[in-house]
Amino acid sequence: MGRPRFLTNIADSSWVPPPGLEGVILNDVKALQDAVLPKGYQHIRKREHVDAKSTALGYDRYAAIHKDLGIETDIAYGCPNCTKIVIGPPKVQENAYYCHSCDEKLYFT
Repeated sequence: MGRPRFLTNIADSSWVPPPGLEGVILNDVKALQDAVLPKGYQHIRKREHVDAKSTALGYDRYAAIHKDLGIETDIAYGCPNCTKIVIGPPKVQENAYYCHSCDEKLYFT
């Protein structure tokens, strides 16, 4: 059983990618660290694996702590299809999340 709709919406509001980097496609976590750490973030981690659902693949959600604010925000996601990490949230179309890199369906809302 997935998350109730209201919890999904609350979780989605946690996406705060570093300014100027939203949509950047990277090859791995090291490249994510190299891009994000100089922008005032620290302690990047895989916060959650969102499970596959029906015909959607699922995805990994990465978070980091903003040094000045002291809060953790979601900054990127990892696609299991193309294995890329994309800064910012997945794109939303027709009640589903899609990868910016390969356009694969990741999750249903």
